[in-house]
Amino acid sequence: MVSFFQDPLRPIMTAVQEEGMSSTLALVPTLAVPSTEDYPGQHALKLEFPQNGTAKSVTCTYSPDLNKLFCQFAKTCSVIIRVQSAAPSGAVVRAVAVYKKSEHVAEVLRRCPHHERSEHEDDFAPRNHLIRVQGTSQAYYSEDANGRHSACVPYEVPQVGSQCTVLLLSYMCNTVCVDGMNRQPIMTIITLESKEGLLLGRRCFEVRICACPGQNRRAEEENLQKKEEKTKEGGGDLHVQGTVLPTCPSVFPLLDHIPDLCFPLRVGEGSQAL
Repeated sequence: MVSFFQDPLRPIMTAVQEEGMSSTLALVPTLAVPSTEDYPGQHALKLEFPQNGTAKSVTCTYSPDLNKLFCQFAKTCSVIIRVQSAAPSGAVVRAVAVYKKSEHVAEVLRRCPHHERSEHEDDFAPRNHLIRVQGTSQAYYSEDANGRHSACVPYEVPQVGSQCTVLLLSYMCNTVCVDGMNRQPIMTIITLESKEGLLLGRRCFEVRICACPGQNRRAEEENLQKKEEKTKEGGGDLHVQGTVLPTCPSVFPLLDHIPDLCFPLRVGEGSQAL
């Protein structure tokens, strides 16, 4: 059985038993609404993704224009982590999935009951967690007081000749699952934390788990391009806090076509009238 990573410097640890499986969970700060604002921090945290294109055969592809990852169910996705200065010893990388829309962001994101019951026998992560960390035996899975899930791994220093660290993630439910995400857009929050739990950096990106990542990416990028072109064609539109307001027409449209009229005034007549 996989031995989950246990951080000896975290003072409070809890053990969760699920059908004979034991996983060690580290308590994390309780936040009802996690922040999805990018924060590079003093180490200039940055995420990159392999450019896999939009071919029909791709299982995972990232759109820079949309800041969105498209991937298939349970397929491994590579997330490249870069920092400009070395992270402190004992740092960890945490991945959390949240809903994107404000009306759902406070809700806990879980797998649908169908996929939760059909768990693979060789997977030792908790059944209801959406995100899995692949390629390491040092992953541990957390659940805070609000029930929000996260997956953590120790931050690995780049190998000799490399300037980045690769995090392998997989998503264990589809976006369209009715009893799960139910087509609601979601985001993944990647944070770099010190061994004391201090935030060192945060990056976020949207995720869509679907059967045809390449096709869906191409369709969403085309829709985005059409919207941008339509906005440019409007010319003179006003943008106020993200809202597009049409330019008002001339208050006196008829006066624009009337030639200038001159009315001579005789000084004498004017004085008599007064």
